[in-house]
Amino acid sequence: MFNLFRSKKKAEKDSLKKQEKRTIFLVRKIKNGDTDAFSELYDIYINPIYKYVFLRISDPEEVQDLCQKIFLKVWNGRESFKEDQKGFFFTSWVFRITRNVIIDHYRTKKTNKISLDVKENFAKVSLVHKVDNEGIKNLERKSLNKTLISAVRKLPESERQIIVLKFIEGFNNKEISEISEKSQGAIRVLQFRALKKLSQLLSNKL
Repeated sequence: MFNLFRSKKKAEKDSLKKQEKRTIFLVRKIKNGDTDAFSELYDIYINPIYKYVFLRISDPEEVQDLCQKIFLKVWNGRESFKEDQKGFFFTSWVFRITRNVIIDHYRTKKTNKISLDVKENFAKVSLVHKVDNEGIKNLERKSLNKTLISAVRKLPESERQIIVLKFIEGFNNKEISEISEKSQGAIRVLQFRALKKLSQLLSNKL
């Protein structure tokens, strides 16, 4: 079962990588304040970002708010992205921002809402996109097995992050290292521990 999710997400990530050249073109445009380019970039990344956050935050409304905050940070930090960094592609950069937003969310324990100023600033770039309720239902019903979601959410945060990036989003260990700021050796250890726990959790469900 888990391999099926991995294959699907690997295909999605491969598709993202094929769009890397287009992405770099769009990034160059948004650095100059092009909101149309940013809207296209949003359309490319919203689904994988939403699913990544959804597996770690159970409340759909909070997930939507965090996704808005993530893309606001992408917009505000667009000039800091360096396309010539060694192997550090835009996809990894966006997921690092996503990781940090989630960490901040846990740290501050503001689980119910994002401040109004964030929403207002996001609206200024005309990109207040939301995933509708039907989309959320489809995500649970078609893209992710509820038993697997429940098991992943029971993992410690450090292990959960590795599992989501590796098997749900399809990143390799080098990319996960860039996103999580952990060594590849540490990632392998966390992955081993997480898979062992997941195996036990899923076995108990069967």
